[in-house]
Amino acid sequence: LRPTYWLSDCVGCPAGDAWIGLDAGSGGEPFRVACVKISQGDTPTNQCGRMAVETTIDMMDWKVRGEMTGLGQEQSMCVRRSTEDFPLLQCGTLDDGCQGNIEFGECPGFGEECINYRCECMTRLTTASEEFANMECGVQADGCGEIVDFGECSSPTATCISNLCKEDVTAAKYWRLACMGDTVGRWVVRELE
Repeated sequence: LRPTYWLSDCVGCPAGDAWIGLDAGSGGEPFRVACVKISQGDTPTNQCGRMAVETTIDMMDWKVRGEMTGLGQEQSMCVRRSTEDFPLLQCGTLDDGCQGNIEFGECPGFGEECINYRCECMTRLTTASEEFANMECGVQADGCGEIVDFGECSSPTATCISNLCKEDVTAAKYWRLACMGDTVGRWVVRELE
């Protein structure tokens, strides 16, 4: 970066109104900033006590990437990398460039392993897998982000509960209401709902 001399247009500027920026130029590729060093005016009245390094791709929505606070003529800041800087990485831990770490986390599937910051399927389960030996119905995760489907229960009166077909003992094809006591005359039913 070439030497820069800049004055804000405002005096007693409201927060966020005064800023100096870098752009890639027309047709330029996006770039990264790793460190910011600033030399401000000699007196606190010519300095900013709270500065933020922000990024945008559309000049509308700005995202804070780091902040510096306190008055001082010479200030510097390391701009930490984040998971957003590495959209293709899925797992593991990576140096953030500022003596810290970026945590991408663990692979979500129990059959996946983190290899070079990407989740790779090592053990994909199927309906024939030993782990699923007693499964009769429903679905389960295959360990690699997909679903293993065991289908539905074959009996129309069974319900799938925890991957097992359970007969619904209250379901029946025929029902009746029986008089289980003696009657002196006929049993008359005027209405039944």
